[in-house]
Amino acid sequence: MNGLPRTARMLALATLCAALNLVAAVLAARFYLPLYLDSLFTITLTLSFGPIAGLIAATLTNVGLHLLNRTFIAFVLCHYLTVVLTDVYRRRAPPRGVGPYVLLGFVLGFGNGLLGSLISFVVFGGITGLHAVDDVTMALILGGQNLIAAVFSAGMLTNLVDKVVSAIVAGILFDALQRRYGSSMMGRERSRSGRLQWLRRREAPMVHHRSGLVKGTMKRPSPGDSPNT
Repeated sequence: MNGLPRTARMLALATLCAALNLVAAVLAARFYLPLYLDSLFTITLTLSFGPIAGLIAATLTNVGLHLLNRTFIAFVLCHYLTVVLTDVYRRRAPPRGVGPYVLLGFVLGFGNGLLGSLISFVVFGGITGLHAVDDVTMALILGGQNLIAAVFSAGMLTNLVDKVVSAIVAGILFDALQRRYGSSMMGRERSRSGRLQWLRRREAPMVHHRSGLVKGTMKRPSPGDSPNT
């Protein structure tokens, strides 16, 4: 696949990631987990190739889930939000490790929890009838919460757990791919501003071209210094 043009490689990987998302989502439903697991490989792909590849995978995933009667087309907005937030994270070029991916998972979970719950309540009246999260909603209603509070509480809880798990696994996969194949293989590109910030953090010593000084090796001439000394 490395010999393919970048666009063809991106499309092939987007299709593969969408298929893997479907498998993960079906397995989660098969074992009746109150999780989605339908964005795990979309996050990995977005970290690797950027938002265009991620949006393709997100669209294919949502269409596939809809055909399998696992979701509705309206929830594609949640998949798109996942791609956008992941790309913002990618452009900031944070350090590697589990910690930053946990933070990414919380951001994704909070955003998807709000958006998904809003779609569920406005479009479907709070109960979609397609996912185990409905059981969480019903349990909260039976526990005394009203419908709105139950829908948003269930959506927030399940999305936080789901996206933290997905972001951690996706981050581990991404870091492993980077170590194995390198950034050129995965096609990861930094934005112009992110690239400049990355270079500035790693530039040592820093050369000041205008003044002709190298930080840590030269000092500014004092007014009394002679140019011939």
